[in-house]
Amino acid sequence: MPPFLRYIIPAIAGILFADRFHTPAWLLLCAMAICAVIVWRYQRENAAWAVLWLFIFATFALDMDLHAPKDPLPKGTKCDLQIQLTEAPIQKGDWYRATAAVGRLRTDSVWQKCNTRIELHCDSAAMFSPNGQPLTTGSQLAVRTYVNPLTQDESSYKTLMLRRGVTGRAYIREYNILARTAHTSKTPGYYASKLHQTAVERLERLNLDPEAHALAATMTLGEKRTLDPTVRAAYSRTGLAHILAISGLHVGIVFVLLNLLFYFLPAFPGGHIAKNIALIAAIWLFAAAGGASASVVRAALMFSILQISFAFSRRGNPLNTVLGAGFIMLALEPNYLFDISFQLSMIAVLALAAAYRPLFGQTARMGKTWSWTIGLFSAGLIATLAVAPLVSHTFGNVSVMSVLLNPLVILTAHIIVAISLLWTIIPIPLLTPVFRWLIEGAAWLQNGAAGWSASLGWGSWSYRMPTWAMWTLYAIYILLLIGYYAGRKKPRLSMQ
Repeated sequence: MPPFLRYIIPAIAGILFADRFHTPAWLLLCAMAICAVIVWRYQRENAAWAVLWLFIFATFALDMDLHAPKDPLPKGTKCDLQIQLTEAPIQKGDWYRATAAVGRLRTDSVWQKCNTRIELHCDSAAMFSPNGQPLTTGSQLAVRTYVNPLTQDESSYKTLMLRRGVTGRAYIREYNILARTAHTSKTPGYYASKLHQTAVERLERLNLDPEAHALAATMTLGEKRTLDPTVRAAYSRTGLAHILAISGLHVGIVFVLLNLLFYFLPAFPGGHIAKNIALIAAIWLFAAAGGASASVVRAALMFSILQISFAFSRRGNPLNTVLGAGFIMLALEPNYLFDISFQLSMIAVLALAAAYRPLFGQTARMGKTWSWTIGLFSAGLIATLAVAPLVSHTFGNVSVMSVLLNPLVILTAHIIVAISLLWTIIPIPLLTPVFRWLIEGAAWLQNGAAGWSASLGWGSWSYRMPTWAMWTLYAIYILLLIGYYAGRKKPRLSMQ
């Protein structure tokens, strides 16, 4: 049994308990103190494990209470807000949409501190200042407007956004703006936006055809403004829409690429430390270049923790490493447990980690080339099958073609993301024809597969899996995994 499995189960139980029942903080603190004393006093006895689990349960319950979603903004009342954009606005029809942090609130004559975020919609007049400067990440505004609820009912979308810290929606026009700052605030988000813009401009210098450029910019840099709506619709109907949004898959591609690039560093003195520092720094630079959205930051955090875990791991248990990363992420933000993107990422990575030994243990005998090829296609298939019950339960869609096409799409995604990143880092003119041919060929193949699959009437159908059926399937997955590991023969140690 992976050691971290013993810790993450009471942690999840504590988060779920605190989400449903309110317990006074002083009571949880007292329980934590008593458990800590008992564990320290009887650390060598079996009963100490039960008390340790209770300590973890109480700790995560308290953590969840501290991170409980709060909605401090009055709804339907005109108020003054001091806001700062946390991402670059994206045009949606006649409006530009972005997320903004609310720092201060005024409903009468007194400004009050506020710590929340809103979904901001502004028209073209409000988007651009009188001198033509557009709003971007870090831009600060004082506005007078109404804050509306995200939805009129208690939908799952509203609950999800509340857990992400977004508590309302506001529409502004030029006359709603009371003041603009003379200079954009130099926050980390601002520098991430500048890096993103630089990467977008550098990718444009590759002079790809429009469809290939739109796909490469979307998958590598999160730049969706040039993507044809018909192409996006084809990916959605095929069940491949996740490939267009930078998430754990894309950060995972970069993670693998960087490990290959920095493979030689441990051969030098201090190389292991240099490799880990360089790799984690590069992951966060990619997250910044990709727009630093919440899903990208979460994926970058996950793979940073994974890299640190790999650096200090002696037993080489990938499943335990992934569970440890999940444990740390839930400690930092318990609301991740209810976030669908976190759930999908963790299930996919856990499935790959669980299949690592049985899958790659068999393919390793075939040679590196065949092992890598079979492993790549199998990874896409395993991840797709693992998240299929949750996707059906949440989105009400089952796509047969996504299961069949995902291995191919994983391959083309590796090519598009890896080559696009290499070009943005090292734009060598001599390599332009080769890079252009590789990206355009992979984009043509991927878009063609998505378009062909979307044209099939039987490629996907609407079906929302019941909760009990979803949990039954995952229980079967877990039992099969336990059966496999329980049936493995442990190696015998020899003193000779």
